[in-house]
Amino acid sequence: MITDKGEDMVIIDKEGRLFGKVNIFDLFVITTLACAAILAIQWVRLSKDPSWVQLETFNVRCIGVAQLPEYTAGLVREGDKILDIEKTPVGIIEKVISVEPVPAITYVSKDGEKIFYQQDIREVTILMSLIAYKRKGETYLAASSAPLKIGNVVALYTDNVTANAAIIKILQK
Repeated sequence: MITDKGEDMVIIDKEGRLFGKVNIFDLFVITTLACAAILAIQWVRLSKDPSWVQLETFNVRCIGVAQLPEYTAGLVREGDKILDIEKTPVGIIEKVISVEPVPAITYVSKDGEKIFYQQDIREVTILMSLIAYKRKGETYLAASSAPLKIGNVVALYTDNVTANAAIIKILQK
Protein backbone atom coordinates (compact mmCIF):
# COMPACT_ATOMS: atom_id res chain seq x y z
CA MET A 1 0.00 0.00 0.00
CA ILE A 2 1.27 3.47 -0.80
CA THR A 3 0.57 6.25 1.62
CA ASP A 4 0.15 9.90 0.71
CA LYS A 5 3.82 10.40 1.52
CA GLY A 6 4.72 7.97 -1.22
CA GLU A 7 6.06 5.25 1.10
CA ASP A 8 5.04 1.60 1.15
CA MET A 9 3.10 0.75 4.31
CA VAL A 10 4.19 -2.55 5.86
CA ILE A 11 2.71 -4.44 8.80
CA ILE A 12 6.08 -5.05 10.49
CA ASP A 13 8.92 -2.67 9.65
CA LYS A 14 12.68 -3.36 9.67
CA GLU A 15 12.94 -2.41 13.35
CA GLY A 16 10.29 -5.01 14.37
CA ARG A 17 7.52 -2.53 15.09
CA LEU A 18 3.89 -3.27 14.32
CA PHE A 19 2.62 -0.68 11.80
CA GLY A 20 5.77 1.27 12.57
CA LYS A 21 4.57 2.16 16.08
CA VAL A 22 4.64 -0.80 18.55
CA ASN A 23 7.46 -3.29 19.03
CA ILE A 24 6.07 -6.84 18.54
CA PHE A 25 8.17 -8.38 21.32
CA ASP A 26 6.95 -5.72 23.79
CA LEU A 27 3.34 -6.36 22.72
CA PHE A 28 3.79 -10.11 23.31
CA VAL A 29 5.25 -9.54 26.80
CA ILE A 30 2.48 -7.11 27.77
CA THR A 31 -0.22 -9.53 26.55
CA THR A 32 1.37 -12.45 28.48
CA LEU A 33 1.56 -10.39 31.68
CA ALA A 34 -2.07 -9.30 31.34
CA CYS A 35 -3.24 -12.91 30.91
CA ALA A 36 -1.15 -14.02 33.91
CA ALA A 37 -2.66 -11.25 36.05
CA ILE A 38 -6.21 -12.26 35.09
CA LEU A 39 -5.49 -15.92 35.92
CA ALA A 40 -3.91 -14.94 39.27
CA ILE A 41 -6.99 -12.92 40.23
CA GLN A 42 -9.27 -15.86 39.40
CA TRP A 43 -7.03 -18.24 41.37
CA VAL A 44 -7.22 -16.00 44.45
CA ARG A 45 -11.02 -15.80 44.19
CA LEU A 46 -11.31 -19.61 44.11
CA SER A 47 -8.90 -20.07 47.02
CA LYS A 48 -11.02 -17.80 49.23
CA ASP A 49 -14.14 -19.94 48.65
CA PRO A 50 -13.16 -23.59 48.17
CA SER A 51 -16.69 -24.80 49.02
CA TRP A 52 -17.04 -26.38 45.60
CA VAL A 53 -14.26 -28.82 46.59
CA GLN A 54 -15.25 -29.58 50.20
CA LEU A 55 -17.36 -32.66 50.85
CA GLU A 56 -19.26 -33.45 54.00
CA THR A 57 -18.45 -36.96 55.23
CA PHE A 58 -20.56 -39.21 57.43
CA ASN A 59 -20.63 -42.84 58.59
CA VAL A 60 -22.70 -45.55 56.93
CA ARG A 61 -23.37 -48.85 58.69
CA CYS A 62 -23.26 -51.96 56.52
CA ILE A 63 -23.11 -55.70 56.92
CA GLY A 64 -20.33 -57.35 54.95
CA VAL A 65 -19.13 -60.88 54.33
CA ALA A 66 -15.52 -61.91 53.86
CA GLN A 67 -14.25 -65.38 53.05
CA LEU A 68 -10.99 -66.04 54.86
CA PRO A 69 -8.75 -69.02 55.47
CA GLU A 70 -9.54 -70.76 58.74
CA TYR A 71 -6.27 -69.64 60.36
CA THR A 72 -7.01 -65.92 59.73
CA ALA A 73 -10.78 -65.84 60.37
CA GLY A 74 -10.24 -65.46 64.11
CA LEU A 75 -8.00 -62.44 63.58
CA VAL A 76 -10.92 -60.21 62.55
CA ARG A 77 -11.96 -58.42 65.73
CA GLU A 78 -14.44 -55.81 66.88
CA GLY A 79 -12.86 -52.38 66.96
CA ASP A 80 -10.39 -53.11 64.14
CA LYS A 81 -9.91 -50.05 61.96
CA ILE A 82 -10.49 -50.46 58.24
CA LEU A 83 -7.68 -48.74 56.38
CA ASP A 84 -7.23 -47.80 52.75
CA ILE A 85 -4.07 -48.55 50.78
CA GLU A 86 -2.35 -45.44 52.16
CA LYS A 87 -3.18 -46.58 55.74
CA THR A 88 -5.80 -43.84 56.21
CA PRO A 89 -8.75 -44.97 58.38
CA VAL A 90 -11.93 -45.30 56.30
CA GLY A 91 -14.09 -47.28 58.72
CA ILE A 92 -14.27 -49.58 61.70
CA ILE A 93 -15.49 -53.10 62.38
CA GLU A 94 -18.22 -52.58 64.96
CA LYS A 95 -19.09 -56.23 65.49
CA VAL A 96 -18.17 -59.70 64.28
CA ILE A 97 -21.62 -61.22 63.73
CA SER A 98 -20.60 -64.75 62.83
CA VAL A 99 -17.77 -66.99 61.70
CA GLU A 100 -19.16 -69.97 59.82
CA PRO A 101 -17.52 -72.70 57.73
CA VAL A 102 -18.18 -72.48 54.01
CA PRO A 103 -20.32 -75.46 52.91
CA ALA A 104 -18.59 -78.35 51.19
CA ILE A 105 -18.67 -78.40 47.41
CA THR A 106 -20.09 -81.59 45.91
CA TYR A 107 -18.92 -82.83 42.52
CA VAL A 108 -20.81 -85.65 40.78
CA SER A 109 -18.99 -87.91 38.30
CA LYS A 110 -20.55 -89.39 35.14
CA ASP A 111 -21.18 -92.62 37.05
CA GLY A 112 -23.08 -90.76 39.78
CA GLU A 113 -20.27 -90.98 42.31
CA LYS A 114 -20.23 -87.97 44.64
CA ILE A 115 -16.96 -86.34 45.55
CA PHE A 116 -16.98 -83.86 48.43
CA TYR A 117 -14.48 -81.03 48.59
CA GLN A 118 -14.24 -79.39 51.97
CA GLN A 119 -12.49 -76.05 51.99
CA ASP A 120 -10.69 -74.66 55.00
CA ILE A 121 -12.47 -71.37 54.44
CA ARG A 122 -14.62 -69.46 56.90
CA GLU A 123 -17.27 -66.92 56.07
CA VAL A 124 -16.91 -63.96 58.44
CA THR A 125 -19.97 -61.70 58.68
CA ILE A 126 -19.21 -58.27 60.13
CA LEU A 127 -20.99 -55.03 60.94
CA MET A 128 -18.95 -52.16 59.52
CA SER A 129 -19.17 -48.41 59.90
CA LEU A 130 -17.71 -46.89 56.73
CA ILE A 131 -16.91 -43.26 55.89
CA ALA A 132 -19.00 -42.01 52.98
CA TYR A 133 -19.93 -38.75 51.26
CA LYS A 134 -22.74 -37.48 49.05
CA ARG A 135 -22.24 -36.13 45.57
CA LYS A 136 -25.08 -35.21 43.23
CA GLY A 137 -27.57 -36.93 45.53
CA GLU A 138 -25.78 -40.29 45.59
CA THR A 139 -23.76 -41.79 48.43
CA TYR A 140 -20.15 -42.81 47.71
CA LEU A 141 -17.65 -44.79 49.78
CA ALA A 142 -14.61 -42.75 50.75
CA ALA A 143 -12.38 -45.83 50.51
CA SER A 144 -13.07 -46.54 46.85
CA SER A 145 -14.99 -43.52 45.50
CA ALA A 146 -17.56 -46.03 44.26
CA PRO A 147 -21.30 -45.56 44.76
CA LEU A 148 -22.55 -47.35 47.88
CA LYS A 149 -24.52 -50.37 46.69
CA ILE A 150 -25.14 -53.94 47.78
CA GLY A 151 -22.45 -56.11 46.21
CA ASN A 152 -19.69 -53.51 46.47
CA VAL A 153 -16.43 -54.93 47.69
CA VAL A 154 -14.61 -53.14 50.49
CA ALA A 155 -10.91 -53.85 50.93
CA LEU A 156 -10.24 -54.58 54.59
CA TYR A 157 -6.75 -53.62 55.64
CA THR A 158 -6.61 -54.07 59.40
CA ASP A 159 -3.60 -54.52 61.64
CA ASN A 160 -4.00 -58.31 61.46
CA VAL A 161 -5.83 -59.16 58.22
CA THR A 162 -6.05 -58.10 54.60
CA ALA A 163 -9.21 -59.29 52.85
CA ASN A 164 -12.15 -58.23 50.73
CA ALA A 165 -15.66 -57.97 52.18
CA ALA A 166 -18.76 -57.80 50.02
CA ILE A 167 -21.54 -55.54 51.27
CA ILE A 168 -24.69 -57.64 51.67
CA LYS A 169 -26.89 -55.16 53.54
CA ILE A 170 -26.92 -51.38 54.01
CA LEU A 171 -28.45 -50.47 57.37
CA GLN A 172 -28.49 -46.70 56.92
CA LYS A 173 -27.49 -44.22 54.24
